[in-house]
Amino acid sequence: LAGDVSDDGRNIVVRIELPGVDRDDYDIVVDGATLYIRGEKRYDMEHVGHAYYVRQCAYGSFQRAIGLPHAVDADRAEAAYRNGVLTVKLPKAASREPRRIAVR
Repeated sequence: LAGDVSDDGRNIVVRIELPGVDRDDYDIVVDGATLYIRGEKRYDMEHVGHAYYVRQCAYGSFQRAIGLPHAVDADRAEAAYRNGVLTVKLPKAASREPRRIAVR
């Protein structure tokens, strides 16, 4: 799965190309510092029995794990699917500065 990961200042934005995959055929999960996109591109039953000269389209299960470059607030994440491209906006979590702990 080809994709881009960018930072617009407030969000980590992930764009993944998923042409030919229906919205109901993939899941998006954020687990810690990793975004997982799992799903299946189903075979087009309309072409069963055809004799192929060239066959380059991939079908079947897929999974993509993307390491996130910043902590995100997964509860406020948004996703949109348009023209075969999945866009996931992950708002950055408030950064926490290192804190020194005094020993008593």
